Order: sequence, then C-alpha cells, then structure tokens
Amino acid sequence: MDHDTLGEFYASRRIGHRTGFGERAAVVVIDMSEAFCDPAYDVGAPMDATVEAIATLLEHARARGVPVVYATMAFDAADPEASAGMWGRKVPALLQLVDSDPRATGVHPRLAPAESDASFIKTRSSAFFGTPLEELLETMDVDTLIVTGCSTSGCIRATALDGVSLGYRIVVPEECVADRAEAPHRANLADIDAKYGDVLALSEVLERL
Repeated sequence: MDHDTLGEFYASRRIGHRTGFGERAAVVVIDMSEAFCDPAYDVGAPMDATVEAIATLLEHARARGVPVVYATMAFDAADPEASAGMWGRKVPALLQLVDSDPRATGVHPRLAPAESDASFIKTRSSAFFGTPLEELLETMDVDTLIVTGCSTSGCIRATALDGVSLGYRIVVPEECVADRAEAPHRANLADIDAKYGDVLALSEVLERL
C-alpha cells in the first residue's frame, strides 16, 4: 500500500487526526551529540541537514520565549553494560556512548545549549524514561512538545509514544529528525503521524510558534 493509499485508508477509519498546538510549547532536542552526528561511531550518521534545521527551529523558539530541553544518551563508563541494561545487549553499538567521552555527552556545537536551557542524560530510548523531563514540562506549564533529533525509529518514536500517553500534544518537524536509514525513517514518520503526534513541515511549525 503506497503512502497516499495508506493515508486515505487511515482517514476512512478515523486514524491520524491532527491534535495541533496547545497553549504553551517546548522543544526537546534528543541525542544530537557529536557522536550521533559522526559516522566514526557505530551509532553515528551524517546529519548536517538535520542539524541546520534544528538550529533554525531553536533560533525561532528562543526568540519567542519557547523553552528548550536537551536529552543526551550516555552510559556509566565504569560499567556501560549494566548501565545500558537489556537495550545494550540488543544494540551493543550503544555501549560506545559513555559519560567519560565528551563527544558522547556533548551536544553538536551548532546546537549548543543556551544558559537558560535544561539538559539531562538519559539511558533509555524515551526521553521520559527515568529522567526529569515530565517534571520539567509540568514546571513550565507545557502542554505541547516539539520533538527533534534522532533517531526517528528509536528515541524519537519512543518519546512521542510516551509523550502522548502522558497527555502531551506531540509535534514532529519533519526536517528536524533523522535516522541512519531512509526506510525506517519514513515508516516511523508515517506511523507517528497516524497514531502519536502531528508530523509537520518545519515551515508550518515556525509559523505556529
């Protein structure tokens, strides 16, 4: 079933309605560390276009007082296997990301956090799991989460799923997320748009901000 036919099928079954923006949005930047943007790391891939798109979004968000939160993945260097748990056994490439490596914990320089931004380390795919993200969003009275970063089929999808389960409106600017392969990237964008959030063009998100 091609994309257009799938869209028509979902629409006929009342799947994939737009939830839109609420009263207050926040941007979360997921796993845009130097390691994830560097193919020298097993988890890394070239992400220049995604980096530039996120930089554009952040510029507009900060100019309008929209809060920004960074979630970066890293595991305890003393015992990365224990820190990563079963996920590390399934994806051993993740074990390269240890908290003693500044390229694993440091955000890509083009997307450097501002002093007012919140940031934390996560050890699972969802930016909500075992992190202060929900508490931060509640403190800021946020009801809409703009999800950016990588990878679309992993941490972006997991965060979108947890976010909508917790009652947040989820928005994914299409140009602001990336994956290591095109097929899972496209498939998961379609699935997120159908079930968990609104996948929109970056230009539309900027207009709404």
